Amino acid sequence: MAATDAELVQRTLRGDRRSFGILVERHQDAVFGLISRLIRRQSDVEDVAQEAFIRAYRALGTFRGDAQFRTWLYRIVYNTCLDRREQQARRQEREIQVGTDEDGQDQISAIADADAPLPDEILESDSAKERLAAHLEALPTHFRAVLTLY
Repeated sequence: MAATDAELVQRTLRGDRRSFGILVERHQDAVFGLISRLIRRQSDVEDVAQEAFIRAYRALGTFRGDAQFRTWLYRIVYNTCLDRREQQARRQEREIQVGTDEDGQDQISAIADADAPLPDEILESDSAKERLAAHLEALPTHFRAVLTLY
């Protein structure tokens, strides 16, 4: 009799990596199908699937069993897809657009985003982020969790 997903999760948590491999094999087709519907570039599907399974493995200890493993895994896959789409959007904003003029000559149509922050603004914002992180660390755990989640 085949082990249930919950049993495989428990075995994995006890150190049996092969059990997680069985979970991957069991759910990979569904995961690839979901990713294919959410990601525009088909060349990224395998990368996103790998990242999602890595995230699931690392977060396996948070699986409580309230829902089916597949439901829990789908949420991780969905969030991984959203992260990838966000990365792609940021990358596209930064890419240099090359076009051609009337003579067929290549020309750069946009070098940088006019709304992009200047280097000194980036440095200041990084400094502010570091100060904020230090202040958050000083808070009691329950207050820090509330602010972080918000």
